[in-house]
This record gives sequence, C-alpha cells and structure tokens, in this order.
Amino acid sequence: MFYKALSITISSKILTKSNKLKYSDITKYKLSMNEYRILKGIAVVFEEQKDTQKAIDIYSAILSSLESDTASYEIQKKQLPTIYFNLSNALIDDKQYTNALDVVNKGIKFCSDTKELKTIAYLLWNKGKSIFFLGDKKLAVESFQHAYNYFKYTENEQRLNDFKTTAKTKYNISLQ
Repeated sequence: MFYKALSITISSKILTKSNKLKYSDITKYKLSMNEYRILKGIAVVFEEQKDTQKAIDIYSAILSSLESDTASYEIQKKQLPTIYFNLSNALIDDKQYTNALDVVNKGIKFCSDTKELKTIAYLLWNKGKSIFFLGDKKLAVESFQHAYNYFKYTENEQRLNDFKTTAKTKYNISLQ
C-alpha cells in the first residue's frame, strides 16, 4: 500500500494529466532513493508494455535529475549505474544507437570511478550492440570481447556461455 501511494505521489509530481513528463519538476523535487526506485519501476513497466519512448523519457529525466543533484552522491552511486544501463537498453531498442553510445560512455566513466565492474561489463556489451548496429563490426567485436573479459570476473559459467551463444547467433561474433 505504501509503495502504491508513493508511486501515485511521484507520478503526480512528474507527469501531467496526459502522462507527459515534466522534466523541470523531476529536477525541482529532490527525490529519495525509494522514489527513484519506483520511477525506475514505472519505466520498466513502460518497457514491458513496449512503450519505449515513455521509458526513455523517464530514464532521461531520472538521469538529468541525478546528474544535476551533486549533493546526493550516495543516491547517485546506487541509482546511476542501473539508469545508464536501462536507458542505453531502451535507446538501443528504439534504434537510437548514437544516443545509446553517449549514455554508455557516460555510464562507463561513472562506473569506473565507483568500481561497478558488473555494470561496466553490461555497458560495454551495450556499446558493442550500438556500434554493431551503426555498422562497425570490427569495433563492435572489440567492445563485445572487452565486455566478455569483464564478465569472466562477474558471471558464472552458464551466463558466460549465454553471452558466447548470443554473440555468435545474433552478431556472428566468436568470443574467447
């Protein structure tokens, strides 16, 4: 019940009656950790419903809010890695590969500073996907391999095999 009420409160803070995001409002309100989590949840629901643009709008608003609020570094450390990953996924799904690359690169830089190895691996994987779809297979292979090298430290054997299979079947790339 608490989360439902909080979700409604957040939605009323940042969404207009037509469900358009009010970007200025999301930055105006300094949201708590739980509010950011619920916003991410709302964005995930939009993704599941294949409403990628609304998900992108919410992730972008969260990203803007967190990047502009330097006072909440602890919240940034916990929220930004997932936001960079989720936003890059949504942008790739929406075929916005160049925008996804920008987000991925920001995410890799942030996660390098905070030592988020697992998120770096996933961001490098998304970088590979973006570059692949932009048409540079050689650079994509490098990124996928770089991601796979990180995955060796963060994933179990089954997941490693899943990544190898995906790389081979989807992108015609062999990982080692």
